[in-house]
Amino acid sequence: MEENPSPTAGVDPGNVHFVDSVKAADGGTNYLFRGSKPLNSDNSFNYIGLISAIKNAARKANINLPAEYKIYDINLQQWENAGEVPQIESEYDYFQKNKDKGWFDFWETKGTGICPFLAPLYDHSVMKYLALNLDQWLPDTLVKRTETLHQILEWKQSPTVVYVHCSGGVDRTGEMIGAYYLRWMNMSWEAMNIRNLQCAGIQFGCNNYRAVLWYAIYLNLTCGQPTDYEKPFQCNNAGTIEVACGETPA
Repeated sequence: MEENPSPTAGVDPGNVHFVDSVKAADGGTNYLFRGSKPLNSDNSFNYIGLISAIKNAARKANINLPAEYKIYDINLQQWENAGEVPQIESEYDYFQKNKDKGWFDFWETKGTGICPFLAPLYDHSVMKYLALNLDQWLPDTLVKRTETLHQILEWKQSPTVVYVHCSGGVDRTGEMIGAYYLRWMNMSWEAMNIRNLQCAGIQFGCNNYRAVLWYAIYLNLTCGQPTDYEKPFQCNNAGTIEVACGETPA
C-alpha cells in the first residue's frame, strides 16, 4: 500500500509524547508514546506522519529510537460515537493490510460519572469495596489494562513502539496513560495530573479523571501508592473547567 507522502497532514506532532521505555524479554527495548489519532482528514491512516511525530517526540525526550520498529496501535475511541467508527475501522484495516508495520488493538474507553468522595458512596467500607473490585464495574477495566499495557512492552518483539491514543490525545488517553504513570512510573497523584496537563495542554475530561481517581484508590489500597489521591484537581466537563471530586469529608 502506498503511504501518504505528507509527514504532518492529519497528525499533530505537538500532541505526541514519549512516556516510557521498557526492557523487552528478548533483551532489546520497547517504547511507549501517547497522542492523538494518527489519521488524515479523510480518515486514512497516516503512517509516515505518525512515524515523523514519534521521531519528533523522541528527540524532545532525548530518546534514541532505532531506525526501524513496529507499531502497536492501541485505540481508545468509542463505537457509539458515530464520527469515530470510520476512524477505528480505518486503523484496523490499515494494520490488517500492512501486517509488516505492526498491530492494532481496540480498548474502548469511557470513564465514569461516579465520584468516590460524594455521598452516599463516601462510606469507607463502600469505597473500599468498589475500589478493590474496580474491574467488575468500570467498563474500562483499568486494573487489567494497565498490567496488560506493561506486559505488551515487556513481551513484544523489540523494537516496538506502543502508541496509545484517542481522538485528541487528552481525555481517554489521559485516563489510560494516567493510570500507567501511577502504576509503572510511581508518580504521585499530583505529578500525574500535572504531566497530563503538560502533554495535552488542557485538563482531561471529568469522567476520565474520576476513573483514574478510582484506580489511584485501588493502588493505594493494594500497594500503598499514591498517598495523595485525595487532593482535588481540575478537569474538563464538556468545555467547562471544574473540580470533579473535592477532598474527602472530614
